[in-house]
Amino acid sequence: MKRIKWVILLQSAVIIALLAGMALMWRSGKRSIKLDKPAHDMVRLALLQYSTTGKTKEQIESKVLKKIESAFKQGAEYVILPEYAFISYANQRNAVAEAKGIDETEVIGSVKALARANSGYIIFNHLIKEGESVYNAAIAVDKKGEVRHVHYKTILSSGDGRIGLTPGEKFENVALTHGKVGFVVCRSAKDLFNHMLVQSNDHSQSSVHSKDYLERITNLTFMANTTFDKSQIVVIQLAHAGRTLPVKLGRTGLDYVWDAPELYVEMAQHWAMASKSYVALVNKGGAEQPHSIYAGHSCVIAPNGRIVGAAGYAPGMLLVDLPLQSDGMLDMTSEKLYETVVYDIPFPH
Repeated sequence: MKRIKWVILLQSAVIIALLAGMALMWRSGKRSIKLDKPAHDMVRLALLQYSTTGKTKEQIESKVLKKIESAFKQGAEYVILPEYAFISYANQRNAVAEAKGIDETEVIGSVKALARANSGYIIFNHLIKEGESVYNAAIAVDKKGEVRHVHYKTILSSGDGRIGLTPGEKFENVALTHGKVGFVVCRSAKDLFNHMLVQSNDHSQSSVHSKDYLERITNLTFMANTTFDKSQIVVIQLAHAGRTLPVKLGRTGLDYVWDAPELYVEMAQHWAMASKSYVALVNKGGAEQPHSIYAGHSCVIAPNGRIVGAAGYAPGMLLVDLPLQSDGMLDMTSEKLYETVVYDIPFPH
């Protein structure tokens, strides 16, 4: 009997310790963290890693806009968002049907106002309608709240095709305050990274090995290489799910999503070394039904391939301070790359 009492007491102590630990984690997540401004010879990038969850489109948009604002409060000058920044994966088809032009899209107006109010850049992703076509677009808004550049995703997945998206046809740089920025969205980064050799288990995309497709990949790869060779930063936007994580998907039981987030970092390193530029790869993070758990692993890579900063699976802000030259342009020399400062903090509640 005495032994049983000791076992019960021990179990109770373990439970209390676990509850106390969870309480501390919750309090730390609730606690507001305020960083100092970056040094005068540094510029701060904020990569926002999150899932787009909410009961309505308006609720999702409101949550994301607050995340952008919180990044500016942490001293960021560039706030970079993942693919489908304001759209839940489950609502893609509706988002395509509701897509409008840049000037007619209300949430883009809100993004422009935030950039102008905080005198910072916002690089995000949204669905844009031009004529009768809908594009998956990377959009750069400048400090004055003006759209400086729009890049259309060049290589679509079979799922993109099924919901009615149209591929873009070119890569371009945009000159911002601290250098030129190039853009790659999702599938484009993976396929071009694979040196034109497309490997796919998706049999519905029967054209991937066709002569026309390979010729297009060749042309796009050449265009990307010549474009990004003149960039200071290449932004890669993803919305990729986690690796071998069992997740209950409504009534369908358990499903397994196979992916390898560590390969994203490796891919970003190769992009950086090939283009001799910084790479900011930003992915979604956290749970979002019915798309399982996003893989996260957003990262910033230096031109020499060194990992400057990298996140895990959890939602949060990856804040990276990069060195500047005396003329205000990004310093691309290896001597100063090691002066970078990295913060990985949770979003405030």
